[in-house]
Amino acid sequence: MKRVFLILTFVVFIFVIGSIINLYIFVNSPSPMIKEKKRVTIPQGASLKKISYILEKEDIVKSWWKFYIYARYKVAHTSLKAGDYLFKERITPKEVLDQLIKGKVEVLTITLPEGITIRKITKLLNDKGLANEKDLLKIAFSSDFLKSLGIPGKSIEGYLFPDTYCFARHLPPEVILTNMVENFRKKTKDLPWEKAKDFGLSRYQIVILASIIEKETSLKEEMPIISAVFHKRLKKGIRLCSDPTVIYGLGGFNGNLTKKDLTIPTPYNTYIISGLPPTPICNPGLNAIEAALNPAKVPYLYFVSKNNGSHYFSVTLKEHNRAVKLYQRKRKVYR
Repeated sequence: MKRVFLILTFVVFIFVIGSIINLYIFVNSPSPMIKEKKRVTIPQGASLKKISYILEKEDIVKSWWKFYIYARYKVAHTSLKAGDYLFKERITPKEVLDQLIKGKVEVLTITLPEGITIRKITKLLNDKGLANEKDLLKIAFSSDFLKSLGIPGKSIEGYLFPDTYCFARHLPPEVILTNMVENFRKKTKDLPWEKAKDFGLSRYQIVILASIIEKETSLKEEMPIISAVFHKRLKKGIRLCSDPTVIYGLGGFNGNLTKKDLTIPTPYNTYIISGLPPTPICNPGLNAIEAALNPAKVPYLYFVSKNNGSHYFSVTLKEHNRAVKLYQRKRKVYR
């Protein structure tokens, strides 16, 4: 009996050692079935066993039960993250588990240029497969959501900071939009917001003004000058007469602003209304916001496009009218 016991013990020992060696080889051997990068979705709340099944079914690992045993041994089943994963060619089960533990999900990069509107942002996010456009717009115009972020307007327009973002798939719309607003606050926190009171404006009105400046010019050096023009007009009670605000109020714009368009009454037609429009007309960048808070010390009250991306600035209406005739004539020639 003693000899039988020793033999059985030896057999069990050999079996255990063999299993450990076999498992070691398994976890460190790349899967020959993955010929190129492969995307796999791990559902929210999936158990370790279900995750192991998915990985074998998708040819990420050769044996679901070996992966299951290894993951149990690593006590990783309590910390595997859900999401879309992009597994590289010839990845080993050890690397797969490490990726799942660290939550290295696939991220998509999206760049928002200065002056982009909320509707274009939601469409861009939708086209990228990050979130549904309708769901995003619903949240963006939700009074409860705006209240939770401390935004006083009717929408989140103006606070989606233009930048490059990296988002994982399947994030809730609230998370995506909140991330952009938090980035706005982070990037603008050191600006002299206290100056707004000196101009008789609120922070929100500064964002509105910045959005108009952003749409009027793409030249950084012109932004403080245009800011000065608008500040002077607001102080003197002169209408802003800004084409971009009219375009925003029209909604569907075909690219050709007509004289008739300037007479259409909307809350954004600054040829008709006095003061600022009710909300921002786009999402301004840092330069435009800085310009709104720091207008140049210039005497100008008017400006007109020179049709080359820059503007001609005038002090008097007479000088402005001459510039309009000059550059309007040039524009016709260029067409």
